Amino acid sequence: MQDRPYSHMVSLPVSRLLAEMALPAIVSNLVTVIYSLVDALYLGHLSVAALAASGAVMPLTIIFKSFSLLFGMGAANKVSVCLGKKEKDEASAYAFQGFWSSIAFCVLLAILCLCLIHPILRLLGSTSEALPLAALYLVPILIASPVNGANYVLNPLLRFQGHPTMAMEGICSGLVLNIIFEPLFIFKMGLGILGAGICTSLCQVFSFIVLLIFFEVKSEAKIGFKKRYFRSSVFRSLLFTGLPSLLRNGMRALSLNLVDLVCSPFGTAALAGVTVANRVITLFASVRGGIGQGYQPICGYAFGAGEYGRIKKAFKTSIISCAVFLVIASVISLIFAPQIVSLFQKNPAVISKGGSYLRFLSATLSLTTLIAMFNMNCQTLGRNVMASCVPLLRHGLYLIPWLFILPHFFGYAGVEICQPIADVCTFLTVIPMQVYVHKWISNLKGKYREAVPESKLRSEI
Repeated sequence: MQDRPYSHMVSLPVSRLLAEMALPAIVSNLVTVIYSLVDALYLGHLSVAALAASGAVMPLTIIFKSFSLLFGMGAANKVSVCLGKKEKDEASAYAFQGFWSSIAFCVLLAILCLCLIHPILRLLGSTSEALPLAALYLVPILIASPVNGANYVLNPLLRFQGHPTMAMEGICSGLVLNIIFEPLFIFKMGLGILGAGICTSLCQVFSFIVLLIFFEVKSEAKIGFKKRYFRSSVFRSLLFTGLPSLLRNGMRALSLNLVDLVCSPFGTAALAGVTVANRVITLFASVRGGIGQGYQPICGYAFGAGEYGRIKKAFKTSIISCAVFLVIASVISLIFAPQIVSLFQKNPAVISKGGSYLRFLSATLSLTTLIAMFNMNCQTLGRNVMASCVPLLRHGLYLIPWLFILPHFFGYAGVEICQPIADVCTFLTVIPMQVYVHKWISNLKGKYREAVPESKLRSEI
């Protein structure tokens, strides 16, 4: 019975296993983004300033998520490979260090942010009108951030051990409660934007309790204190493996912050419109991310077990599934962009600015299929330098210079075209890198077949 998760992950047909692993991750991501959209809908009914305030807070929440996923995804990827090798004690060492490191880091960062809340919000591009509201919204979220940081570790740890449904249920339980109870806190209790922050925090605590119960019952890797889990080599390996997740989310937070900063001179309506457009794109990206999250544990187990052909097949299936969805999403968004933005704010200026920005983001959305899948593939396979290059290029080298140049010459239109340019450049860069990784996997497969007797290969399959 103890080997059932192993045999399930390395022998089930790839397409069936990908669907089994990806669908709960997609649902979990969608519920997360739907909450973000519903949150924007509720706050948009308060005022344009309240909507802009939530947009100013978003980069900081992404920073917390980024560092939590540094530990969470670093631990989860290593756990899946260790379990593929049937090294359960080593898997527990990674799970233990990832869980407690995330909590400790979030405590320190939250204390710093609470002490410097107004300067940080100004740095994040909050307008003078939105800043007091952003501070009210942020305080309870900062207080609960260590618990939420633990959620970003427990969730991938469950997924990468073959329990995606439990991971989904844990995260979604709090988010669904948040969607239900947030209007009560905002409108019925008269707390406004502070009520949104309080409700979010309480529901994150609820998700943590559910995830922790699931983890203790089902996880093969443990997080209890044991002396043998305290190893610097494990911590270094965990950080190196989690680095692409940190950069992926951290560079996104930086780019969102810079977009807010360059949008500020164009007014609160422009900032609110960009906030809505980014959340809509995040909705589409959550499906892409869910497919990638479904692929990663398959890749990790297969890599640990030496099933290199299975890695290729799973990657191809994931790419095709993701591309089909994003092409359809792009077409819908290009056609109905103003109508989509109008669901969140009826202000004509917000609809105009947000709708136009959404169309530009949608134009290159399908190209991010290869970009995102290549990043996740390299992270799980231990090709962390290449995985780390992708977000540095897409949200850094190929984006940031244009944000400082194009708005100066083209105004708000200059802001709109920066991300599409970055997407095209990153896509063209990733193509030869993926060809290299594909050949590397083929070489590993050949060496493995030479080293392992054919009779053993049959028995493993």
